[in-house]
Amino acid sequence: LSLSKFLADSGGLEKHSRRNVLSRSIVELFGDYAERFSAQSRISKVYGRLKRLAGDPESEIDHVRGLELAVSELRDRRDEIRILAEEAEQRSFTIGRHERRTDFHTSIWYDVISSRGRHLEQGSAEHKLHLNSVRAFIDDVGNHVRNLQMHQRDKGFIIQTRRVAKDGDDEKEVFFGGERHRLAAYEFVEKIAKFAEIRGVGIRMILVPGDVHDSPAYSVKGSSRIDGRQFLEAFSELKDYAEDRSKNGLEHCSKANSLLFLVGSLHSNRQLANKLACEIIVEQEFVPIKPGNFGERQVPVAILRTTFAP
Repeated sequence: LSLSKFLADSGGLEKHSRRNVLSRSIVELFGDYAERFSAQSRISKVYGRLKRLAGDPESEIDHVRGLELAVSELRDRRDEIRILAEEAEQRSFTIGRHERRTDFHTSIWYDVISSRGRHLEQGSAEHKLHLNSVRAFIDDVGNHVRNLQMHQRDKGFIIQTRRVAKDGDDEKEVFFGGERHRLAAYEFVEKIAKFAEIRGVGIRMILVPGDVHDSPAYSVKGSSRIDGRQFLEAFSELKDYAEDRSKNGLEHCSKANSLLFLVGSLHSNRQLANKLACEIIVEQEFVPIKPGNFGERQVPVAILRTTFAP
């Protein structure tokens, strides 16, 4: 990529001598690397052109052909460049300052099923009761999150939330990092499922491990922003799947019970199912996710529902 970039730029160097010096430096730097490739490879052809420039300061370069070759190489590697650029950005936070970045290895998304009660007669006593129950559940979760944030480091985990809905708090993403991230996430799911049971509302929850994508979500010290585009894109696709799945094939339980989707390496975990007295609806199904242009992968998912009846 560096060779192609130089070849694209070299036509703008007015002084042949300057171009000659730069070419010679690149030949010395990339020589061992470039000569490993076959003579017909693109990298060898670029290297050969630069080698000729390095040996003859007065030689002319075919600017058009060089630029076409360089642009072709860069275009073919566009997806690879995007991946490398994001990885380089993320790795930069770990160089010499590990304490500044927090990786979130377990993430949760939840929302209230039919939070506005559209399945009920609008304005009826039942509808008002439902809205009050939803608000009480949201307050319960908010108080619990604030309590966790106050004591998180003492308990060996880090929690950070991200609001999703623009017009309410009935949907939220919660990220856990630190040594006890997994246990803290399990306890959080258990707690909000209990809140939903007490308040008589149904909720959808997704429990996603950080390894569902190669790079986890993360935050930088001093910032409330959650970064990690590739993971967040995969997370978003899983949320869309959960919403769609609860409306197609699980209609019989979507408003009567809370649903829990265990994703990736967590899909076979039965610890939560036992603790929450959950019924396994779907043992395993595979969900295709394709964040950005990085290739599709199949992620295993198990679907559980709580057995209480709100």
